[in-house]
Amino acid sequence: MISKIKNPDFNIKLLKFIKEFKNRNRGILLMDRIVFISQVELDKLDATVNRNIDTVKNDIDKGLGYIINNFKHNEIEENHLCHLVILNSKLIKDLGLSEDEFFAVILHELGHIYNLPKYDPPHFTENYPEYISSLIKYKEEHKKNEEIFADYFVVQQGYKNELIKAHIKFMNSEYCKSKEDFKQRISVLKKDETTYFGSCKTLRVN
Repeated sequence: MISKIKNPDFNIKLLKFIKEFKNRNRGILLMDRIVFISQVELDKLDATVNRNIDTVKNDIDKGLGYIINNFKHNEIEENHLCHLVILNSKLIKDLGLSEDEFFAVILHELGHIYNLPKYDPPHFTENYPEYISSLIKYKEEHKKNEEIFADYFVVQQGYKNELIKAHIKFMNSEYCKSKEDFKQRISVLKKDETTYFGSCKTLRVN
């Protein structure tokens, strides 16, 4: 795990998280290929190099963090693919997240690497309109499941209550545009008997 965040206070907290995560998860895959930046560093990246950057710039204020899997940009990791985690440091500060709530937010983003739901879209049928409709519906549900599975990774790491608090702070803010989705995720988190075990997102070969 590599931090490329320039803000000293934010970076100190992140480095503390990285140290604790490595100590708690010895032997876990891909740690050396995870890079952290904030929206400040994101704004400075040349979007012509990677088409995902403009999308993230438009979406970053919709949440506390964002992740791009299999990301390549020489300003981040020269000639190497990585999992890029972008943290919305401004919003995290504005919402007054505690250190443990901040850790829970990072863990959620890592959940998009370490605990992915199975992707099993509907098979193609000759009834094309019906197939497209079912495919769109499946993708919408899969996107929600990705968030729930990422949340469950936080539960596995012992930060469930802190994630719930972070969700509530964000949900009650002016920044949240999907309050019902967050209510559903909080409800799922509070169901102790529910488990969501997924798979790890591997990096493509360069």
